[in-house]
Amino acid sequence: MYKFRDLTIEELKNVNKIYPNFLFSMDTYTFKDGSQKDLLNFSGTVPITYHGHSYNIPVRLWILDSHPFAPPICFLKPTVNMGISVGKHVDAHGRIYLPYLQNWSHPKSTVIGLIKEMTAKFDEELPLYSLSSSDAARQLELLSFIAKFSEGETDMKSKSQVEKEKKNETCNKVTVIGAGDLGIACVLAITAKGAADQVVLLDPSEGAAKGGIMDLDIFDLPNVEISKDFSASADSKVVVFTVNYLGNAQSYLDVIQSNVDLFRGIVPAIAHHSQNSVLLVASHPVEIMTYVSWKLSAFPKSRVIGIGCNLDTERFQYVIANLLKAQTVGKEAWIIGEQGEGKVPAWTGSNSATCQTAAKSHHNSREQLANRAMEVLKGKGQRSWSVALSIADLIESILKDKRKVHSVSTLAKYKYRDLTVQETISVITQYKDLKPVMDAYVFNDGSSRELMSLSGTIPVPYRGNTYNIPICLWLLDTYPFNPPICFVKPTSSMTIKTGKHVDANGKIYLPYLHEWKHPQSDLLELIQVMIVVFGEEPPVFSRPTISASYPPYQPTGPPNASYMPGMPSGISPYPPGHPPNPSGYPSYPYPSGVPFPATTSAQHYPSQPPVTAVADTRRKQKQVWICGHSYVLWAEKRALSRSFGPQLGIRVEDAKLHWIGKRGMMWDQLIPMLLHARRHLPDPEILVIHLGGNDLGTTKLMNLIIRIKKDLGFIRHVFKNVILVWSTIVPRKAWWNQDEACKLVDENRKKVNSQISNFMKSIGGFVIRHDSLVPESPGLFHLNGVLLSESGTDVFNLDLLSVLENLI
Repeated sequence: MYKFRDLTIEELKNVNKIYPNFLFSMDTYTFKDGSQKDLLNFSGTVPITYHGHSYNIPVRLWILDSHPFAPPICFLKPTVNMGISVGKHVDAHGRIYLPYLQNWSHPKSTVIGLIKEMTAKFDEELPLYSLSSSDAARQLELLSFIAKFSEGETDMKSKSQVEKEKKNETCNKVTVIGAGDLGIACVLAITAKGAADQVVLLDPSEGAAKGGIMDLDIFDLPNVEISKDFSASADSKVVVFTVNYLGNAQSYLDVIQSNVDLFRGIVPAIAHHSQNSVLLVASHPVEIMTYVSWKLSAFPKSRVIGIGCNLDTERFQYVIANLLKAQTVGKEAWIIGEQGEGKVPAWTGSNSATCQTAAKSHHNSREQLANRAMEVLKGKGQRSWSVALSIADLIESILKDKRKVHSVSTLAKYKYRDLTVQETISVITQYKDLKPVMDAYVFNDGSSRELMSLSGTIPVPYRGNTYNIPICLWLLDTYPFNPPICFVKPTSSMTIKTGKHVDANGKIYLPYLHEWKHPQSDLLELIQVMIVVFGEEPPVFSRPTISASYPPYQPTGPPNASYMPGMPSGISPYPPGHPPNPSGYPSYPYPSGVPFPATTSAQHYPSQPPVTAVADTRRKQKQVWICGHSYVLWAEKRALSRSFGPQLGIRVEDAKLHWIGKRGMMWDQLIPMLLHARRHLPDPEILVIHLGGNDLGTTKLMNLIIRIKKDLGFIRHVFKNVILVWSTIVPRKAWWNQDEACKLVDENRKKVNSQISNFMKSIGGFVIRHDSLVPESPGLFHLNGVLLSESGTDVFNLDLLSVLENLI
């Protein structure tokens, strides 16, 4: 639909080359006048430097269909714990105003030029700030009050609208769209069940009033309103769609297309009047019309659901428990899948069989029971009133937050959906305080993804009493082949108790998570492990009721991580003995049988005698940490074998060197390792970092550079007055055994070294160059082409020494 499609595509290709972290998508943009249009947009983070620190500013750019002759519409995209700093370039909605946008003129103006100016302006005036934990709840209300960043810009609500919303906060209002048999049955069922305080029946069709509507009008049911005006649905908590096209369509596809056209005129209007509602779709075909409603409304996926197989499931469970008198619990049986031929019976709950024969027998008996139940249900068609009763039950669960599990239609992007659903139901069946929720999880790099979480409390026995410990388990879309991300979620009356299993942000670290492997690992067993571990060392404790001499620490809290001043990203120490490997790449297998790599030629540097000098007692001993991957590990071992020892010849009176090396270490493991080392070592005054080589070729270059800069800023924030030293990445003869990619990886290595070296100079840091360590030099590298030989490691240590002597 873009008028100048080729020009637009060509420009956005250039954007993707320079800013590969941006994600492109097609979404519906809502303009000020309420009109909507599907537009291409991309979101991501813009790296800026403010007062010597690096931050990632989340933004979203909408590309109009007249691009590049019209400028993009630009917004900030703050997370919940970020606040907008209103200024000359940003308004209260988060919309960005720049001279570059005002003076936009093709072909001189480009998106890349716009982002560069955005970076320059934000370097001068930071557009976002970090909210304190007390402001985080208020920010949730603020984000719903101002323009929706994911949907475009809308007008601010007037004072009268705000007052009206406050008045309706406690009113559970439900709107039913469609005055057919199902619509009227829904009104009666909802009213009879007492599921809502007010019910609106909205009839969008033309013509005279139907008999059912007339009867409702005649007998004047309390709290029931009949209208043809979409504004009557305003501030509804739930909107039920029962409308269907009843024309002379010739085929199934014609019916679908007619229903889609019908929804085009209804859903945007409903979304405009009830922006915080849950859309419940009962129109046929349910699954397709649920998807259509989600796209037209631009609502989050968690607030657009179809009635799915809820009625089938309720009947199935009733037949098993009451008609067949089965010993099994009826609530373990479900009907899932698509309505019609696509629905199938399923079972949940852990299998208690202790042997393979018993498990097979158990499965066969359940299958026979399901077949008998399905036979009973055959011929029991769904009438309007029976579907309406099911809808009323769903509405009651939504409005009263009954934490009841239903079989509904929802947009699921989990790769292993059935396995995830089965495990989730098993958990919430056993631990009824845990509630499944779809929400956005923000990762440390600023990217976000809508994931399912299980949030609530688990019972933990401690010293003869049982306590309800609040937790949140986030399931990645690759679950169960990847472990969940687990947090403790303390209430306002609790404080996190940090320990070897829980960090200051509440993130949970367990050997069970580190060694996760499907199908041996599952959620039920994970929770049981948590109960045992927390029973020995509780992760939270009550806040004291008396006033303390200083305010208690407020954790930044998951899932959102902020890059604003005062709120570093949620990176925390791993427990000893279980450091994860986030990249999924194994550490490089060092050849066995030799204590150190053998060189291929004569030794380049002879042994040096120990350095002796008169100690200056007035000088304070400096603490020096040298951190990194295998090069650091083997550098320490090589130094131990030489006469100058692990001090590299530096006097102990002047400085104490601490070597912190780990084989196969990735950049993501640096900060956890530093924070863990901090527990048993004095804080460093000089910190040497030799890392990043193992990340080349495993992650996007720009993402790696941004992450390194951000983490270096975080390290300066944690270790006050530390002198940072960047040890450049050494070239290799082989990179992950990928000969064909060696040249490309080495080019990336040079770019990382160049950018980080410049960055270190800008923040007052130092750089150790390893210009002598080149693959062409004979005898400096091990035969595997990755590690250094003894002579090469001597050169590496001398490079370290030359800089450390000047700093000490």
